[in-house]
Amino acid sequence: MNAVDSVLSWHVNPATCGVAKWSQALAARLGVPFGSLTNAGRYHHPLLSLKGSELTADRILHLSESYDLFLHDVEVHWRVIVKATRVFAANPVIARSVRAVRPDVIEAWCPSTIQGNPSRGTINVLTFGMAGRLQLQHFRKLKQRLDAQPLDYTVSLSTAVHEGSPWDAVVLAGDELRAVFGDRLRCLGFLADDAIAKELKDCSAVALFFDPALRANNTTFWAAVDALKMVITNLDADSPDVRDCSVANIDATSWPFIWSTRAGIHDYAWDRLLILMGAHIPA
Repeated sequence: MNAVDSVLSWHVNPATCGVAKWSQALAARLGVPFGSLTNAGRYHHPLLSLKGSELTADRILHLSESYDLFLHDVEVHWRVIVKATRVFAANPVIARSVRAVRPDVIEAWCPSTIQGNPSRGTINVLTFGMAGRLQLQHFRKLKQRLDAQPLDYTVSLSTAVHEGSPWDAVVLAGDELRAVFGDRLRCLGFLADDAIAKELKDCSAVALFFDPALRANNTTFWAAVDALKMVITNLDADSPDVRDCSVANIDATSWPFIWSTRAGIHDYAWDRLLILMGAHIPA
């Protein structure tokens, strides 16, 4: 029997496809490469991990002469199933559906793909906002500051994707910050406001860096200030007046204790904006 030398799937982005995420995890455990079905010709005997509703038989039949097959649904063409050396079915329902053409089908299952780390350091610094806008030079400075203090720490990253941007930006942001913080990074993915509010409540401080520097219209900054958190950011002459907020300038020579906070007193709230715009504010 041929040994599997790769795991291939139609979709390969684990951030946007459950089959891709599972297939990547399987490949890692088998100790073989994970890749696109279009690269089948590079391998002698790949395992094709397929959800048939995502592709047609023509995309499979001429790609590899020898392969195993892991079925995630029943919509794979019968010729693809017959040609496989071994056929695994992800659940008994799929197995029953293909048994007429493959009586030797092997009933299998899909274990969990969650590999996250639930632990947080004594200091947990949250950063959130649009993916693809990471100011890595400032995060490297942040790492130096955190490494210099005695407490263990983690950095938690929540990313968002701007309309029209690829979802790959979420994965890229995590990869870029992991290159800086290593296993101290916790990737939270794309969080809605309820989850961000919880993370803001629980974190020790917030790190938000902007190009070229903080501006009055950076809403993530005001969210962190209103949550009464120390905000680590980059400032210049055009930044808003934040003297009465808990702010640490990444370029300052000294910092307050990272967990110290004071009331976020500022003039950049909704009520004042509405007054500026001449809107009537209900009593």
